[in-house]
Amino acid sequence: MEQMDLIMPPLKNLKHEMFAKFVIDGLPQADAFQKAGFSRHDSSASRLLHTAKIQARIRELRDIEAAAAAISKSWVLSGLVQLYQDHKIENPSAAAKALELIGKTDNLKMFTDKKEVRQINSIADLTGEEKTKLLADLKARIEPGDIFSVHLMDASTGDNDHVN
Repeated sequence: MEQMDLIMPPLKNLKHEMFAKFVIDGLPQADAFQKAGFSRHDSSASRLLHTAKIQARIRELRDIEAAAAAISKSWVLSGLVQLYQDHKIENPSAAAKALELIGKTDNLKMFTDKKEVRQINSIADLTGEEKTKLLADLKARIEPGDIFSVHLMDASTGDNDHVN
C-alpha cells in the first residue's frame, strides 16, 4: 500500500478541518476556533480540540509537515553534495561554497558566525579608543551657537576634555 493511500481525507466538516489546520499553524485553540468560522467560545474550542477525529487529523497534519520538512532538507543537502562533486575540479569556488553550505546545515553547524556582544552601561565601560571616537563624534555634531557643556575625563590617563 502506498503512503498516499494511508492519508486520511480532509474532515467532512469544513470548519473542523480549518480548525485543525489553524491549530497546526500555531494559533491558540480559541483563536483557531473563531478563525474557522465558529463564534468565539473557549470551552467549545477545548471540547472540539479534544475530540478523537480532530486529534487524529492534527496528528496526521503534523506528520505530513514533518515528512515534507525532512524531504526538503534532504533534497537540498543532496543537491549541495551533487554540486560539490560536479564542480570540485572545474569550478573550485562553487564547490567550496557548496561545502560551506553543507557545513552550515542544522546537523553539522560547522560554520556559524559568532559575534562578540558587550554590554556598555556607562562611559567607564568604554576603552580609551572608544571614548576618543565618541568625543570626536560629539564635537563633529556641535553646531555654532549650541549651548551646552560636556566634561569628560579619561579614566585611564586622567586627561580632562571640556567642550562648550
